Amino acid sequence: MEKDGSKKSSRKSWSYVMIMIFLLMIILVPPLLHLFTSGGIILTALLLLALTFGFIDARTFRFTASFPLFIGAAYFIAMQMYFNAGTWIYLPIMVVLAFIGGAFGDPRGMRSFGEDEG
Repeated sequence: MEKDGSKKSSRKSWSYVMIMIFLLMIILVPPLLHLFTSGGIILTALLLLALTFGFIDARTFRFTASFPLFIGAAYFIAMQMYFNAGTWIYLPIMVVLAFIGGAFGDPRGMRSFGEDEG
C-alpha cells in the first residue's frame, strides 16, 4: 500500500528536466530577446509561459504549490538581474498564472490542492 502512494506521487526524471528548462528560460532568455523585441512582449511571453507550463506540470504530474513558487523565485532572480525595480508587480501575477494553469491542468483542479495522497 505504501509503495502505491509513493509511486503515484513521484515525478519522472523528464518532469524535473522540464521544470529546470523553464526556470532557466525565465532567467536566461530575457537578455537574449531584448536584441529582437521590446520588454513588453518579453513580459507577456513570460506570463503566458508561466500559465502554459503550470498547465503542463499539473497535467503530467499533479497540481502543486511548488511549481508556481519556483517560477516566482526564478522571476525574482531575473528581475534582480535584468529588469527595473517597477517590474516586481509582475512576480505575484506570474505565480498566480502558474497556479491557474496548474488548476486547469489537473483533472481534479483546485480540489486536489492540499489533499493527502494516502
